[in-house]
Amino acid sequence: PNPIGLYDIYGNAEELMLEPFRLNAIGRSHGQPGGLVTRGGSVDLEEAQIYTAKRSEYPMFSPYTGEALASEFFGVRFVLSGIVVSEDRFSKIRDGWIAEAKRPIGTGADPYAALAELLEQEADPRRRDALIGLQHEFLVVREEAASSLIQSAKSTLQSGAAFVQTLSEDTRMIDQLQRDSLALRDRVRISVGEERARLLEIFRQNVERLQALRAGRDTYLSSYRSALGALSDIDGRQRQDAYAGLVQELEFRGQTRLLEMLERFWKDLAIYSAEPDMDEAMLLQTAIE
Repeated sequence: PNPIGLYDIYGNAEELMLEPFRLNAIGRSHGQPGGLVTRGGSVDLEEAQIYTAKRSEYPMFSPYTGEALASEFFGVRFVLSGIVVSEDRFSKIRDGWIAEAKRPIGTGADPYAALAELLEQEADPRRRDALIGLQHEFLVVREEAASSLIQSAKSTLQSGAAFVQTLSEDTRMIDQLQRDSLALRDRVRISVGEERARLLEIFRQNVERLQALRAGRDTYLSSYRSALGALSDIDGRQRQDAYAGLVQELEFRGQTRLLEMLERFWKDLAIYSAEPDMDEAMLLQTAIE
């Protein structure tokens, strides 16, 4: 029980919230508007992921079937609420938000468009020349920023390809060690004396290596998710340009193995974009398939 004697506050079923996806989701630059939020974790999670503030985000509908998303681990969290503002104050706040949402966006939202508008209206030749120079500087800076973003995206894509390769290799090694350990366990049961001691030592070494590999894989999986998230936040056209440019570079250098991993990572990115809040098991499966 918790300190006031209540049971199943967390760690039983993930508790569905009235709260939707939000822009301040911890661990991500943004959420996916219109989705579901749960709190508290469930029996399907590891112990370290079970706490009252645990937040998980899900799409409202399954991207695979189109049906409303449901889970055997979903529950509901009930809350008591109170009035925090008066009706009149609430109406003013609501009306203010509605008015702000309906306010037309002017050309000031685009600095280059604002400069172009000022340039058309300027009659003084000296100021006009100054504005033309400023407009040129703005274009140069914008092009440099776009080029820098594409280079950053290419670096992230290459890192993601390396993560795919490492995760695949580590998973194969983990699976092999698990099979070897099961076989060793059976041999230990029927062995005696020095042979038993030797097999137990080998079994202990396998367990230690398994623990190290799993810890390393968890680290790479976290970096893999970060790379996917960073690329998802980039404009689709720039992301495509970065991918095409990197493909050309790898083909020119003859790095066929890394190119193969890049193609796998590029497909993973499409899967992740459709379901950015997939759990760790699904994320790993996406990486190694």
